[in-house]
Amino acid sequence: MDKADFGIDSVSAGANADSPFATAVGGTSTFLDSKHNIKLQTGWGLNFVRIADPTPNPPTVPPLFFGFQSGSGGGASIVYAKPKFPKHVHGKFRQTPDIAMNADPDTGVEIIVTPTSVPGDPVDVEVFGGTSLSCPMFSAFWAIANQANVAVGGGSLGQAAPILYGLPDEAIRDVNLKPSDTLFNVSGVILNPPNPPTFESAAALAQPLENTKLFPSALFQSPGSTRWDVFTFGTDSSLTTGPGWDNVTGLGTPNGEKFVDEVLEATRDH
Repeated sequence: MDKADFGIDSVSAGANADSPFATAVGGTSTFLDSKHNIKLQTGWGLNFVRIADPTPNPPTVPPLFFGFQSGSGGGASIVYAKPKFPKHVHGKFRQTPDIAMNADPDTGVEIIVTPTSVPGDPVDVEVFGGTSLSCPMFSAFWAIANQANVAVGGGSLGQAAPILYGLPDEAIRDVNLKPSDTLFNVSGVILNPPNPPTFESAAALAQPLENTKLFPSALFQSPGSTRWDVFTFGTDSSLTTGPGWDNVTGLGTPNGEKFVDEVLEATRDH
């Protein structure tokens, strides 16, 4: 949610995602296991704190908090009333997002970039993120479902949002951490004589947490720096990821082929 700068003393979800005629796509941070299956997901919302300076890595005392860096947008519109399709979502106004996919640049997708578009010229492989990634990813997923529906004699599916809210739970993966997902969060002790040792818990290193209770964190050192930072995922400013629909990830993320099958089943019933 962004505070408007046009004389409106209020906050609102971003346009044009809040339109009832658009499907709003939020973002996740997605972590894979050794077999490239999803190990855990949380809403895209990153903050970080520096705990060690460049080589030989003297500790940063006290830790240097950079706070919130980037995350998925969402929340209530101040323009559009709540449409009919999200029956179990609270509020009287249009709430966003509806669905989500991987968007965090730190868990993003490798894309081959051809700067000149000339065959044979040098290419780069870069990692991209943002809802500018998750939105076309979901659009491609929806195109697959649309193609499958046409193949079995159905018509074009049209807008996704009204269909999404009628799908069974197994079609969409709820984005909701378990306590076991946080067992390896970063914590530590600052030794700075003659001061007594200071314990820094994972929550202390994850500020600002706002209303977030569960989050994963990790040590990070970029290829271009020898500093050490603690990256905290799932801490999206004033927005919060939780069970069921939430204002960071919506209903969750499409559950692969099961999602497509259930979309076809839902449209067949109508």
